[in-house]
Amino acid sequence: MAKASLIILVSLAICISSSLNLVYGEASDRNKFTVIGRVYCDTCRVEFETSLSEPIPGAVVKLECKNRTDEKTTFQSPEITTDNIGDYKIEVTGDYEDSDCDVTLVKSPRADCNDPTEAWRKARVVLTALDGVTGQIRFANNLGFKRKDALPGCKKVLTDMGYFELKNELGNEFKEMTKAYQIILVSLAVCILSSLNFSYGAASDQNKFTVVGLVYCDTCRVEFQTSISEPISGATVKLECKNRTTEKITFQSPEITTDKAGSYKIEVIGDYEDSDCDVNLVKSPRADCNDPTEAWRKARVELTALDGVTGQFRFANNLGFKKKEALPGCKKVLTDMGYYELKDELGSEAA
Repeated sequence: MAKASLIILVSLAICISSSLNLVYGEASDRNKFTVIGRVYCDTCRVEFETSLSEPIPGAVVKLECKNRTDEKTTFQSPEITTDNIGDYKIEVTGDYEDSDCDVTLVKSPRADCNDPTEAWRKARVVLTALDGVTGQIRFANNLGFKRKDALPGCKKVLTDMGYFELKNELGNEFKEMTKAYQIILVSLAVCILSSLNFSYGAASDQNKFTVVGLVYCDTCRVEFQTSISEPISGATVKLECKNRTTEKITFQSPEITTDKAGSYKIEVIGDYEDSDCDVNLVKSPRADCNDPTEAWRKARVELTALDGVTGQFRFANNLGFKKKEALPGCKKVLTDMGYYELKDELGSEAA
């Protein structure tokens, strides 16, 4: 009888202890995050990545969170250096639901590529377990420094992509007029036209935006792009803006289909300073890759000329569908990247 009572007491103690540890453990795990991103060299000086962009090993970034109300710093990481493929990881403990957290460029080791891009000098990440996003890994937009001079191949790359509006950034890639009288005549004409159309032109240009992005197949089922991710041609997306106060729809694009490189462009007219605007995945044409990723089923873009971001182009996070089964090469790719935490997603790959 005494022995039976002892067994019951020990079992009860273990049960209570396990329950307490379970609650504490879950809360503790939920307050641990790993912020992941990359720093690249914008070799075409166009404020977004192209096939000629280059990762920057040895670049320095930092993460800082500030309270939305009083703007006091609630978290600040040490300066973090990118690895040999331009990637970084920042470990964070704590829940920052009431803070705005940004990864910011600090410096580049490359003398030929150390001018921070206006669009991607910082990237916002959400560091709370209360935002509906599962998992401890949080992915920041890739951050870029601009090269001093555009590479010779940029004209062809951008022409193939259809970004003719950006040609003025390419420096020597385009021939300039050399005769003095041509310059004088053109300058005079521009001056006259600008004087007549200044008011209308400025307002009109400020309210025109082109949203640019890409849809990919997450071939490793890890909720982010890897070296073996694949662009999806013929995927469908749409852009929708809703007023922050009333949640009424203020803009809705038609459904847009990605091109053969998986890229899309959405033209927008109007200023949506008071709205939250998101590009959403609609569908994938691939039967083997049509499960929207939780992390990147939608991407927020700012569509206002009053946010301090210059230019008409706005670049959305790349959006992804997950492949039904991970590719055989995923284990090696992720092992090389050091993302051991994600192995459970690989199914038989991790065995």
